Amino acid sequence: MVNFRERRHHFATKTAFFFRPELRWYNDNNNSNGGNIRSDLPNIVLQYNLFAQQDAWRKSPVNQPSKLIYLDEFHEFETRSFELKLCPYQYTSHDVFFSILKEHLTNWGDYYEVSDDYLIKRMIFYMDKIIGDGLKKGRGTNCQIFVDMTLKLEYVLDGRVPWRLSGGMVPATKTSIMELPVRMEIDDDVQCLKDIDCVICLEQLVSKKEGGKIVCMPCSHMFHGNCIITWLDMNHYCPICRYDLPTP
Repeated sequence: MVNFRERRHHFATKTAFFFRPELRWYNDNNNSNGGNIRSDLPNIVLQYNLFAQQDAWRKSPVNQPSKLIYLDEFHEFETRSFELKLCPYQYTSHDVFFSILKEHLTNWGDYYEVSDDYLIKRMIFYMDKIIGDGLKKGRGTNCQIFVDMTLKLEYVLDGRVPWRLSGGMVPATKTSIMELPVRMEIDDDVQCLKDIDCVICLEQLVSKKEGGKIVCMPCSHMFHGNCIITWLDMNHYCPICRYDLPTP
């Protein structure tokens, strides 16, 4: 298992990989390894299966006790797979083998990062040992290897809108957004706002620039106008207390 943490798109991400290879050796009279490679080397059928679980938490607003709030709407579970058929000349060269695996794994998008190159190198090393042990035991001319990869992604939002995870959300109606009360400036009765952050952008809850707006939700929570409008274009609730606005 490999664990690491990194900052990415305002998220703290933790990943864990587990390898569970299964071997099936079999004979094939039509074995062709290509090139000038030893004839006793097997062809390989490599089956990758990905089981990915995604969860997200949001940090509590700065004016509330520090804690993580689980966002169940971002929970996802997905499976993906691909199959590779490799001749000996493709996997006996570590550079070629590495390039082939990386090309297919990067098609998994966010489930693969450059830092995961180590995992490919580890797999190549492990498969060298598998194939070598099989040849010593005089097994068949072809090898089928199943590899299950379990990936768990845990996102901790630092207060910003989870753009990458917002697919499938239900927005608020345009009318309900337009009817939200707006403050054009900070006056004496709201000086306390200078000590409060907008939980969407994490900047101080005052006008960012001349002409900026502060918008108040029906639940009385306030945000920068641009921040909450962008949020409500994808979600229909307050990002702090989840107060619902009408949906289309």
